[in-house]
Amino acid sequence: MRIGALKTRGLATVLAGLSWLSYGFAQQTPAEITVLRYRAEQGDAKAQFALAMKYDEGDGVRQDLVEAMRWYLKAAEQGLAIAQVRLGAIYYNGDGVPQDTREGVRWWREAAGGGSNLAKFNLGNAYYQGAGVQQDYVQAYMWMDLTASHADRAGDKALAGLAVRSREAIAGKLTPEQIAEAQRLSREWKPKN
Repeated sequence: MRIGALKTRGLATVLAGLSWLSYGFAQQTPAEITVLRYRAEQGDAKAQFALAMKYDEGDGVRQDLVEAMRWYLKAAEQGLAIAQVRLGAIYYNGDGVPQDTREGVRWWREAAGGGSNLAKFNLGNAYYQGAGVQQDYVQAYMWMDLTASHADRAGDKALAGLAVRSREAIAGKLTPEQIAEAQRLSREWKPKN
């Protein structure tokens, strides 16, 4: 089984889009976009992320990836995990910027520390592939184990199931001692918050 079968970029974009809808910023009029911009300029991280998505997709504004990156970065620097995940995916995949897998992984670490299950999954995938980090199946297993358990508790059955299948595939590359080590690391891991 290939862990990266579902492109990280696609999954990050879908989940970022769902989060966008949950913030209540979808389908806005020009006046509402003006209010959104004002809130973003005042430092509202969720509004900054929503505005970034607008520029990223060209939804209600002229598509402008430079402007989207500016707002994603502002939201990510304030610790908004979904912005950190999206920024990580942009760098990791080179979407409109030079590809920088290490920078992508750095943002996913930040998001994982804030509790993002998608970031944990992406880190497991990065360690499995050895992209942005040195390939390490023990770390890959650990991140997939964390994703499986945390996503399941959060009610995200699709991501939890994907993580379980990925973890099983990784287990085939590990000794029983390495699996035990990965499980120990998973039990001991603590989020930043």
